[in-house]
Amino acid sequence: PSLNPSQQNAIAPNIAGLQEVSIRMTSSGYSPNKVIVKKGIPLKLNFFAEPGSGCASSISFPDFKIKKLVPLNTSDSVQFTPDKEGTFPFYCAMGMFRGELVVQA
Repeated sequence: PSLNPSQQNAIAPNIAGLQEVSIRMTSSGYSPNKVIVKKGIPLKLNFFAEPGSGCASSISFPDFKIKKLVPLNTSDSVQFTPDKEGTFPFYCAMGMFRGELVVQA
């Protein structure tokens, strides 16, 4: 399998003042691997680590000081408010699987 799955975008809907996106952690990376959100609105990221997802079951958003390890075949989430605009990388513990969090005004 390719280490760089085809680009998949997700635009976070804003429902009752909360943006929410689900990210699947798979053996070929993150799906979606590009998440587009709005600055200043709370964001909830839901993660599901598929069996066999390996190091993709860990995810780090260094610009927001967030790290999460999700046990295989389980779900977990993080919630924070993106407070700066730009394109911010996220990746697994080994740096093999990557994605982007795009924060817009």
